[in-house]
Amino acid sequence: MLTALVNLPRSRCADVDSLRTFSNEALRRLRALPGVVSAGATDSIPPGGNHNDSVIIPEGHQMKPGESVISPSQVIVTPGYFETMGVTLVRGWFFDDRDAPAARSQRVAIVDEKVVRHFWPGQDPLGRRMYFPGSINDLLAVTPQTEWFTVVGVIRDVKLDAIVEPSNAVGAYYFPFAQRPGASRGITIAVKTAGDPHALANAVRAAINGVDRELPAFDTQTLDERMEKSLVSRRSPVLLSLGFGAVALLLSAIVI
Repeated sequence: MLTALVNLPRSRCADVDSLRTFSNEALRRLRALPGVVSAGATDSIPPGGNHNDSVIIPEGHQMKPGESVISPSQVIVTPGYFETMGVTLVRGWFFDDRDAPAARSQRVAIVDEKVVRHFWPGQDPLGRRMYFPGSINDLLAVTPQTEWFTVVGVIRDVKLDAIVEPSNAVGAYYFPFAQRPGASRGITIAVKTAGDPHALANAVRAAINGVDRELPAFDTQTLDERMEKSLVSRRSPVLLSLGFGAVALLLSAIVI
């Protein structure tokens, strides 16, 4: 699988329609390439950490004494992204082309199992609604301006930040790119290939650049390579400790 980053500067994508047009056309061209099985885009591909963390509240939620609000990771994805990444669907359905711009359709969301366990333990979350707090002074307040999202799918937990995540991770919720394109100014496109992904790297970059040459794809690499790089920060302290241990052993040997 290949991943490629694309920055979306305001000078080139000044409005949400431009963002939608670019992503739709780029994915259309990629899916038409020989050897491409599927393709999708996101604002935060794992392992990364560049996602937003936002408080979101279920409809009718009553906070228990001493309970703190949680800020799950907020991720924006296009149709085809979950399928390309091999994410497991537990209930409901993935986003598709029916999730049109929010002005013309119901706003929807997909949540992972961590979010379900926190808000709806032992319950069916499908069809439940969630909203962003409108006031920091009253998180549970609902007003005519409250922005609602209906849960249409549940997925297995995805390690967004690293291969090994802390035990206190609170999960993630996902929005369709078509309904919230302005929430991100950069996307990562994932492409699942039938053969060697490196053999398609040039064709993938060309397809993306062909949509708008001033929005070039860069940092093209396989998902395995991304995973390998994410482990470097974890390996470095271990290797450093081993190095100091070896030096200490050598010094003790010299002293003896």
